[in-house]
Amino acid sequence: MEMDDLIWILVMVGLVAATLAYARLCDNA
Repeated sequence: MEMDDLIWILVMVGLVAATLAYARLCDNA
């Protein structure tokens, strides 16, 4: 696996995690 692929995967996982966290905050509000 190349470094660019690893970075891209980390970016995608980060976006998904941020989206879930944001949705959870909205549900609590």
